[in-house]
Amino acid sequence: HTYKTMDGQRALELMPLLQERLVVLTGGRDRRGGPVLSFPASPRRERAKPEDYKRLLQYLMSIPK
Repeated sequence: HTYKTMDGQRALELMPLLQERLVVLTGGRDRRGGPVLSFPASPRRERAKPEDYKRLLQYLMSIPK
């Protein structure tokens, strides 16, 4: 239960970045079954810091299959 709570808290902390759609889980899968991520072009993308992407990717990688 703690894992889910922490994940939920982390999602809330990242909500502004998630809403910016810097990284999108497309719902697609690669040949090995891994999730396909998309990095859409947007004005926010140019202003995003590397740390923003790092935090988002760490969160997305922690989501169970």
